[in-house]
Amino acid sequence: MRLPVLSLAVAPLALLATPPATAPGAASAPPPSRHALLEAEHARRPDTALFRAARESGDPALQRLAARALGRLEQPGLVDALRPFLTLPDPQVRATAAWALAQSGGTVGWRGTDWRALLRDEAHPAVRGALYESWGRRAPADSATERQLAAALAEAGDARTGALRGVEAYLRRTARAARPAVATVQLLREVAAAERTPRTDRLLALLALTAAGDRDSATVEAALRDADPDVRRVAVALGRRWVDDAAPMVRWQALRVAGTCARAEAHVADTSAHVALLAIDLLGEQRCPAASLVTQAATGATWQHRAHATAALARLGTPEAAAAVRRLAAAPEFQARAWAVTAARLLKDSTTL
Repeated sequence: MRLPVLSLAVAPLALLATPPATAPGAASAPPPSRHALLEAEHARRPDTALFRAARESGDPALQRLAARALGRLEQPGLVDALRPFLTLPDPQVRATAAWALAQSGGTVGWRGTDWRALLRDEAHPAVRGALYESWGRRAPADSATERQLAAALAEAGDARTGALRGVEAYLRRTARAARPAVATVQLLREVAAAERTPRTDRLLALLALTAAGDRDSATVEAALRDADPDVRRVAVALGRRWVDDAAPMVRWQALRVAGTCARAEAHVADTSAHVALLAIDLLGEQRCPAASLVTQAATGATWQHRAHATAALARLGTPEAAAAVRRLAAAPEFQARAWAVTAARLLKDSTTL
């Protein structure tokens, strides 16, 4: 009979079930397992008794999982279940609860929650940063919110980093409808240009200026001299500037925002494959002279070079394109043959298709 085997298979699942609620006056429910919390989060099941048991367990790992799960359920009605996590001893739990509060119900999640009081009572920089970030993501779009977030840029460490995240998120939501205040923009410029500012803060300040549409030339120039390539990349995107940088990511961004036929031609054989493939694509997009494309389609260093060049030739409709497409259609790599399909469609080459 198979019944004993079936019972053995079911028994472990029973051990993972949520413990039953205790009767009034009985002892507190035992702490839930991590698996039970993850299962409730994955199933989007608002098991408030399970999350309360995790909160009361005294285990910071369980408390963080429960707070995160409450936020990911994205239900405004669970905000009251989430607020007590903001008063627990572990700062990582409080930070997780702050992020979850913004996620749980948008601006509704903050109604009835005095975030200024939370900041007044909160001394830990990471938690303050989480509160600022969450407020920027979900706070009402008004001048008072912007002033308060901008004022938080005077803090230090994790608190300022969180405030920068909050300002960037706020401007990304609101800058198209209303220009940020001059004072806010000036503060962001100062953070972006300060050499002793941590790299993450400089990057966030540039991203916030990008959201605000502020292309101040002095700020862009300072950022282009930054030691960090990611900061320089964002500066190139913000200022739409051409630079021939040592870092491939910066060269790629410069080609993307300020590429010309001559600049693309110069980077077809770039040491970075990403930059070279973008240069090849640009030669086709901008309808540049096809000599380099013909060479790359026939003798490119990799099948990617040959495939991109063939597609670019097909986009241009040059006399060499048909032969390049037929050659690519016979390539051993299936990905190259998929590119040949795209190029043949551009040429309306039904025979090759």
